[in-house]
Amino acid sequence: MQRRVEREAERAEPTPGSAVPHARRGARAITLLTIAFALFLLGLVALANSGVATRQLLALAAKIPGRDKTVHFALMGTMSLLLNLAWRGARWKLGALPSPLVVPKGSALVALVVTAEEFTQKLVPVRSFSLEDLAYDYLGIAVLGTLGMWIAARIARRASREGG
Repeated sequence: MQRRVEREAERAEPTPGSAVPHARRGARAITLLTIAFALFLLGLVALANSGVATRQLLALAAKIPGRDKTVHFALMGTMSLLLNLAWRGARWKLGALPSPLVVPKGSALVALVVTAEEFTQKLVPVRSFSLEDLAYDYLGIAVLGTLGMWIAARIARRASREGG
């Protein structure tokens, strides 16, 4: 019932001076940016798995302070931040009250995909599995994913104050 009311409210004509059109544009922009970034990451994985650009990717990463680990933190953390924003801070509550474990859906999905991708590297001759890479992936997901949740909550509070 609540979802139906929310959908109808989204379709309703905005009142003059409301922030709704701006908020919709912002949400669309975040969604498109998230999709573009996910496609970029898929392209990087495909290049790395092909072995064609592995040397070039490693040379590029070598120019970044902290190298490979910084790249893992930044890429997976950014994906988590964007997905948490695109999904407006959606989360699962696991466990019983009074203090259930709250898991951001975007961060959980990124962690699942990253874990699978890292383990499949054992099957690709030109790639190498690394628990250290996975740890930096998780650290980026936790830190930047949390930042995404915080930003999503601020956007939601601002929209509710503005009536949008």
